[in-house]
Amino acid sequence: MSQAGFSSNSLSGAVLTLTGNSGGAVSPGLDGDIDIVGAGYITVTGTPGSNLLTITSSVSLMPWTEITDSTVAMDINNGYVMNKSTLITATLPVTAAVGSVISVVGEGAGKWTIAQNAGQNIRFGDQTTTTGVGGSLAAILQHDCVDLICTVADTSFVVRSSVGNLTVT
Repeated sequence: MSQAGFSSNSLSGAVLTLTGNSGGAVSPGLDGDIDIVGAGYITVTGTPGSNLLTITSSVSLMPWTEITDSTVAMDINNGYVMNKSTLITATLPVTAAVGSVISVVGEGAGKWTIAQNAGQNIRFGDQTTTTGVGGSLAAILQHDCVDLICTVADTSFVVRSSVGNLTVT
């Protein structure tokens, strides 16, 4: 992979070319500018007078949190590493938009269980947890993992992927 770079005139300090990771060198137009344009999830914002270009992405990586307490109230679009020698009970968020994701990874010997709020359920293949606070999805082995996606706002989650065997109640 080639590296991006630029060349400048050491006498005037003007940029002569910009080179990306692919393609050729780009020289300024008649106005002396080289435009840098974002596409898709990338935005490029110029700040006049500061010689600053800010490149941002609207795609964020999912944050991960290590849980060592006995309980945790989960948030949407977050991942959790369950790391305790005794059981961790993780409760689904009350509010979740369709497409929201929650990931759980087992690390501690105590394993984990995902508890539900009123009206909520989790679908795992052809099984569905008991709707409401009596239903849950639980790890059988220490390193069991699950990814959940909300498919009905606030109430229904589907197991997108899992590692290990899970208990559906």
